[in-house]
Amino acid sequence: MAAARALDRLQTRLADPVVRLALRTPWHDLVSRWVTALTVTGRRSGSPITIPVRYAQEGDTLHVVSRRSRTWWRNLETDGRVAVRLRGIDRAGHATVSRDPAEVAAALRAVAASVGRDTLPLALQDAVAVTVRLQPATPIAEDSGRLWRRWVVAVTLGEVLRFAVPALVGAAVAGDPAWGHGASGRCCRAPPW
Repeated sequence: MAAARALDRLQTRLADPVVRLALRTPWHDLVSRWVTALTVTGRRSGSPITIPVRYAQEGDTLHVVSRRSRTWWRNLETDGRVAVRLRGIDRAGHATVSRDPAEVAAALRAVAASVGRDTLPLALQDAVAVTVRLQPATPIAEDSGRLWRRWVVAVTLGEVLRFAVPALVGAAVAGDPAWGHGASGRCCRAPPW
């Protein structure tokens, strides 16, 4: 039990902020096929709590599993409203929590299958199932701006690399005698013509 709590703290403090940040960047595609960010309202504080979780999607339903030792899912027992960052798009939904072994086993199997595994990610007695019913997606006007930014970043990065890599390689081999240059930088051999 102490090891599970230590692992939870480590995940909450180190891994979760990095994954949350990755889900908000233009490169969210690297992780958003398997991980989504759920935002719940804290029971006591009333402030939003955002948790990255693995999920399986069936239409407008998300199946999520969590360790019972993590406490974020308890916020959904009183108020099931959630905000979901799903593949770069913010959606609203309503979540229900289940400790029923049959529902937990089904959610565990669905999440394992979504990441291409045959083994369950958690033991049945250590898991809780959260089912999120998403509200219908509405077109977002800013989505075209987001696509535009992703295109500009990708093209700019490509152009920078296209010019920087040859320049860096040239600078690295400039004084290398194996490439026909001496310490002075002038060619040591006469051209073959």
